[in-house]
Amino acid sequence: MKTKIIPKCALFFALFLAFVQLSFSQPARDTLAPIWNTIPVPTPSHIRVISFDSSDVMYIGVWGQGIFRSLNLGQNWTEQNNGLTNKFVTSIEFDQNGRIFASTYGGGIFVSTNNGATWSPINSGLPSLKIKALKIKYPDTIFVSVEGYGIYRFVGTGGNKTAVNSGLWFRDVNCLTIGDNGSVVAGTNGGGIYYSTDNGNSWRRSGFADNFKVITSFAKNGFGEIFCGTYQGGVFSSADHGLSWVVFKRKDTLKNVTAVTYYNNAEPIAGTDRIGVLRFDSRATEDWRLTSLRDIGITALGRSRQGILFAATIDGSLFKSTDGGANWSSIISPKNNIKAFYSFNNVLFLSTSSYNLYRSTDYGLSWQDISISNLWVTRFANDSSGRLFAICRSTLAPRGYLLVSTNLGDSWDTVLTKQDTTFTVLANRNNLYFLGLSFQPADPKNPNSPSSDVMRSTDGGTSWTILGIHSQSTQGISAIGF
Repeated sequence: MKTKIIPKCALFFALFLAFVQLSFSQPARDTLAPIWNTIPVPTPSHIRVISFDSSDVMYIGVWGQGIFRSLNLGQNWTEQNNGLTNKFVTSIEFDQNGRIFASTYGGGIFVSTNNGATWSPINSGLPSLKIKALKIKYPDTIFVSVEGYGIYRFVGTGGNKTAVNSGLWFRDVNCLTIGDNGSVVAGTNGGGIYYSTDNGNSWRRSGFADNFKVITSFAKNGFGEIFCGTYQGGVFSSADHGLSWVVFKRKDTLKNVTAVTYYNNAEPIAGTDRIGVLRFDSRATEDWRLTSLRDIGITALGRSRQGILFAATIDGSLFKSTDGGANWSSIISPKNNIKAFYSFNNVLFLSTSSYNLYRSTDYGLSWQDISISNLWVTRFANDSSGRLFAICRSTLAPRGYLLVSTNLGDSWDTVLTKQDTTFTVLANRNNLYFLGLSFQPADPKNPNSPSSDVMRSTDGGTSWTILGIHSQSTQGISAIGF
């Protein structure tokens, strides 16, 4: 019996021929009974807004999918889109009367007086419905950034909306915040920061270190200090309500900041477009430190009134930290990407991009979380003896794992683990097991240094040997066939 590695091009060609043959051998479409049904698996999108009301009820804005609410800090979610005719949410804010305001890009402003159960538009007087930011100055003065038109102000749930742009020479405003002294602070898309001390009637450019920076986000800590994230500039802070700014410990890796928040009531947390979440550690190193949530783009950060931190990633996942942002764990987001899907013995298994593993015994009508601590399942396989295999990556270190379960995922045993290695595919037949892998080349500077190979087991996975194929593919072995 011979084992062969199938090149990607050959595999694609074989699948194409099979598709053509199947297409021409099937009866006409209108003679076929419907056989596909949608099962309730979350669809992918990313979270742009994370907000909390005075009771720590959590609201998130999912780009293109609208608003979701959680009464238990992310464990369960309810869609809140009745009346929300545009679902590209840019801000969610709460006033002291219990009203919720949501700004959208293309649908204007909406208000809810019943905790998000229904929404009503309040757009009269706006020159455009493309709202980039909304902020409430207590008790009930609302400032909004209208794309192409600068900043507008109104009171309550509508009324007259007034353009307040005197002195605001750069009118493409990305974000807004309110200083503890009542100042209104505006971060622009390339013109630095402006601030107003007279309720928006006039604006002045702040003493910002670089007035041409793109400002992406604001956060105000428990002492009134304001942090701002910038594109290509890192994090800045202001101790005088937005009047002047200083860079908060410049770091080469901390450049494209997409979101900011804080921990311990004072220290900043920064989300970046590629490298994940960093936090400033004033006690140990007086420097920015990379957290466990790394190597991924961050789209939003949030902090509950209890001090629990939340981070949303570009792939639609949602994470939580209870130790000031040092370590993060995934929680069930209403929108996740599917990483791997498998059916075995009439049981469905689903792995998501947020590192969760789910199981369904009723064909997808309901799902049980059976996630494996600190491991991310990327592929499944099974053998003729009824064992289920899971190929995993560690979420803490560059290490690959091959696990096996004999009880449909209730418990798992480690078959094989290897440092600096990613397991890619498993194939088996008649007690022969072949495992594809990719690993760090022995000599990264040598283009001929092998970075992919295959391991074989002849005793059901108890022991393994490397076959020495020595492929230079950086993608690893993608398929093994008999």
